[in-house]
Amino acid sequence: MHGGATWNSTINRAQVRDGRALLARVLPVMLGVMMEHPTRFEGRPFYPVVPDGERR
Repeated sequence: MHGGATWNSTINRAQVRDGRALLARVLPVMLGVMMEHPTRFEGRPFYPVVPDGERR
């Protein structure tokens, strides 16, 4: 959402504000779920390699 914003720039500030607002709401809920159910989130994270040109 805010990946198009450049550090210390005035361009794309609306994207940064929207991203911050979204994370401010979603992140505490996600962390709460993870804290309440720690055994569901054990182990190493899995990030599969997506070959160049492949879209999901």
